[in-house]
Amino acid sequence: MARRATALDSSLKTFFIGACVRVFPGVFKRWAAEQGDRPGVVVEELDALSPDKHPAAGEDPADDVVGMARVKDCLDTMKPVTRELAGRILLLDETQEDAGRALDLTERAVEGHFYRLRATARQRDDGRRGPLSKKRGGT
Repeated sequence: MARRATALDSSLKTFFIGACVRVFPGVFKRWAAEQGDRPGVVVEELDALSPDKHPAAGEDPADDVVGMARVKDCLDTMKPVTRELAGRILLLDETQEDAGRALDLTERAVEGHFYRLRATARQRDDGRRGPLSKKRGGT
């Protein structure tokens, strides 16, 4: 199988969006259709976004599955408002200020949502590493 250079050069944003589209294709198609004539939204191109054609797809399908599962786990643990904010920022390319304004939130409140999301993710990662990887206190 030929190696695709684009897979290695893809940004985290590209991988995240690709994983979201593959996990929730119906939701994304419905959203894209609602956008109407909005520039940059082409619903027909979503059908060409199969896992083996996506630029964020790696050489090993197992890696792609694990990556998509991690994105889905992250989305499942997000509060609905945080998920909405992330979608607006990533999919609509809005700023935090614009995304917040659409939901009647200040930019500071938007920052707070993402701060709590990162803190929760850090705690979850610390728990996965187990007690042996944590620094030991002296007692």
